[in-house]
Amino acid sequence: MKKQIFTLFVILAAFTFNNQEAKAQIRAGAQLVYGTEAESPGLGLNGEYQFTESWAASVSFNYFFPRDLGYYDLKWFEVNLNAQYHFDVETVKPYALAGFNITTISLPYNYYDVYGSNSSNTEIGLNLGAGANIDLGSKFTPFAELRYVISDADQLVLGAGVKYIIKE
Repeated sequence: MKKQIFTLFVILAAFTFNNQEAKAQIRAGAQLVYGTEAESPGLGLNGEYQFTESWAASVSFNYFFPRDLGYYDLKWFEVNLNAQYHFDVETVKPYALAGFNITTISLPYNYYDVYGSNSSNTEIGLNLGAGANIDLGSKFTPFAELRYVISDADQLVLGAGVKYIIKE
């Protein structure tokens, strides 16, 4: 079933890319994030490659600040690879996204615990969400994004930041 969905996605993306004028814009930036399951704010880096006016691929790395759980410090970070469909609107440019998420969660003991051990887990999931880029007419593009990660470590992630246009 997963292979069929992936194949359908690739066919639709190829058909769409083939019928639109190439844009090839590259952006990179930073963001502030908050994860509802991590229950912690964090920082992220992202990159975006705009294939056409409507389609882009993005990659991001988000690190959530450690949360103290008594003897444990919960550490949570994620890597995301998403496809974005951009709607043709003037200043605020909304987009829908879908993609893959890899989350790593670790619970190392604090250094005060002499009997400590480490426990970590990596989960692979699916991202579904939406966002918006705000076109200010400059090389800097503020953005906001809301996505839900579907996995054993599912959570709602809110993000906002700025992207810089590296190549137009």
